Amino acid sequence: MFRPAATSPGLVDQLVGASKDLAGGCAGGVGCVLAGQPFDTVKVKIQTFPNLYKNVFSCLGIVMRREGVQGLYAGSVPALAVNVGENAVLFMCYGQCQKVVQNFYGVKETSQLTVLQNATAGSLAAVFSSLVVGPLELIKSRRQAQAEIVRSRGYGKSRTPFQITGDVLRSEGVRGLFRGLTSTLAREVPGNFFFFGGNSLVKSALTPAGKTESDLSDWVFIVAGGCGGVAFWLPTYPADVVKSRHQVNVAAGKPKNFFSGFMEIWRMEGMRGLYRGITPALVRAFPANGALFYSVELTRRILE
Repeated sequence: MFRPAATSPGLVDQLVGASKDLAGGCAGGVGCVLAGQPFDTVKVKIQTFPNLYKNVFSCLGIVMRREGVQGLYAGSVPALAVNVGENAVLFMCYGQCQKVVQNFYGVKETSQLTVLQNATAGSLAAVFSSLVVGPLELIKSRRQAQAEIVRSRGYGKSRTPFQITGDVLRSEGVRGLFRGLTSTLAREVPGNFFFFGGNSLVKSALTPAGKTESDLSDWVFIVAGGCGGVAFWLPTYPADVVKSRHQVNVAAGKPKNFFSGFMEIWRMEGMRGLYRGITPALVRAFPANGALFYSVELTRRILE
């Protein structure tokens, strides 16, 4: 009688672990959006239309007058898709990359990886997550900047995320969805080095002697995640500005690649232009990423 081949216990463990990381990343993405979407909307508007908004407060005031609270949550559907998709892939790949780094350095358990080794695993995982987050962020950014795009053209009307996706596919093909991918990689690969490294460093510093990560209180995961989020943005924010303008300004008829976009901002606006909108990004980073890592940890505990 035919009997199916036995599945390797190691493979089963890997699949179960990957599933837990995937579920944790999905839950973390939802928590991240709920905690930080208004600040992300303000960030994108200031980045892509610097002549319209002087600072965070003027942007908030104008958006509230013209669009109301709904305007601050513009792009929430694609933002959920971005964060759930990105973090699901990111944390699943992070778990697998931790195992790669663990085997490379001959470490017995992933819990024994150093801060630098965890940071390296995060950077490797970002290569894969960028392929997911690039197209999703393009749709999200164009949805968030719809009001400004319509006003700058002097015609047209607001488009839904699905309509924007259709517009991109018709005018630019599948390749258009990956516009800004170089900028995304330039942000995500080094950014996640500091993201996971910063998170690991804070957790390590707050772990009492003789204790392990499983003994930590909930507030430690929130603080460590928030610090990791801030560490992500500080060195990589210029790449995010270039990415946002590249993805959004193409919709306004101004195509740019990463390097020409970077140099144009540098020549016209200097270092200040490359860090335009960083205040809402940093304000958002702590609560959003604190919620992200806490949601990931809570989901893992439930699944355990």
